[in-house]
This record gives sequence, C-alpha cells and structure tokens, in this order.
Amino acid sequence: ALQFLAMFIGGFSVGFIYSWKLTLVIISISPLLGGSAAFFAKKMAQMSADGQTFYAAAGAVADEVITLMRTV
Repeated sequence: ALQFLAMFIGGFSVGFIYSWKLTLVIISISPLLGGSAAFFAKKMAQMSADGQTFYAAAGAVADEVITLMRTV
C-alpha cells in the first residue's frame, strides 16, 4: 500500500511540474470517474448475482429431469 501511495504522490508531483493545468483538470474529473466506476461495479455485481440465480434454477430443473428418467 505504501508503494501505491508513493506512486500516487510522485505521479501528481510530476504532473504539477510538467502541466499543472492538465493536472487540475484530472483532479476535478476524478470524483466523477470514481463515482461512475462504483456505479458500474455495483451494477455488474447485481447482474452477476441475478445470473447465478437463473443458473441455479436451471440446474435444479436439469437435476430433477435427469434423476426422474427411467432406464429401460
């Protein structure tokens, strides 16, 4: 975690040195990007859970069909 914090601080330091205007734009847009990433992560988790529910129901039906088949 310390390495990532050092990279973060170093990256912004270099950004401010070379192009402080662009760095300020990136800082102002970062909350929007973070919020949208959190929204999509939550949506994908919900869709994955729904898919697992459908697969579980299909598996139950398939199991019931296979176990009730009679052999001749």
